[in-house]
Amino acid sequence: MPISAVLTPHDNFPGRSTTRFGVGELIDLSVGTDADLGCVRWFIAKGEGTLAGAGGNDGRALFTAPASAGSVTLVLKVVSGTNSGKVVASATIAIVEPQGARMVQQPGSGILHVRDTWSCAFIGDVFLLPTDVSFTNILMREGSALAVASGFLAQLNGQLHEAGPLCSISGGNTRAGCKVNIEGDKVVTGILGSPYFDGDFLWDIPWEFTVRGSALRVFATVRHHSTADANGTAAISKDGAGPFSRVPSDPTAGF
Repeated sequence: MPISAVLTPHDNFPGRSTTRFGVGELIDLSVGTDADLGCVRWFIAKGEGTLAGAGGNDGRALFTAPASAGSVTLVLKVVSGTNSGKVVASATIAIVEPQGARMVQQPGSGILHVRDTWSCAFIGDVFLLPTDVSFTNILMREGSALAVASGFLAQLNGQLHEAGPLCSISGGNTRAGCKVNIEGDKVVTGILGSPYFDGDFLWDIPWEFTVRGSALRVFATVRHHSTADANGTAAISKDGAGPFSRVPSDPTAGF
C-alpha cells in the first residue's frame, strides 16, 4: 500500500495547516502504512531544525522547527538491508514567523476617563498572525519607542515607551490567532487639563519575538495613536483597536 509521511503538531488545533508551521513548533513524525518497512529513520534533507528520537529506526521522530522562516524537507529512509538509503516517504513544509498581530478591546473591560480632563484609555488583548499555525514555542514583547507629538500633546513629545517583558503565547485558533499571555495591554497616553486645542501623539512600537533564546527579531510595528481637539475630545487607537473617544464632560470611569 502507499507509504505516506504523517506530521502531527503538538498544538494540533482544529482547522490548522498541515503544511505550514510556526517557528519553534514541535511536530511528531511517523509513517502512514501497515507495511513492514524494517529499519527506517527520519532525516532533514533540506533546511533547518532539529530531530530527536530518530535513532530508534522505527519511522518515528520529533521535529523541532527552526527559529526563522524557510522551507524544510524531511525524508524517511531505509537504513539497513538491500534497500538501505532508499527514500520511502517525504514531506516539504514551510516554516512561518509571526507576520503581524491584531488587538481587540479586552472583553468586559471599560474605557478609562477622568471627568473634566483630556483622557481616554483602554485595555487590549493581543493575537498573533497568521491564524493557521502555532506560536506556542516563542516569546514576544513590545520594544522601546520615542513618541512624536505636536500641538496640545507636544508636552509628550519624546516620551519613552519602555520595552516590556517577554510574554508566552497560548495555543492556536484559526479564528482569532494565538493569544499573547498578558493580563491586558493598558493603552494609555495621559491625563491632561485645559485649555484644549488640536494635537497628535504617535508611538510606533516594535514588536519582537525570540525562539529558545534566539536574538530578538522585529515582526511588526504597532501604532499607538492619540489625538486632541479644541473641545478636549480625546481619541485613542492601537493596532486596529479603536479609535475610542471621550470628551471632558463624560463621567469618570475606570477600566
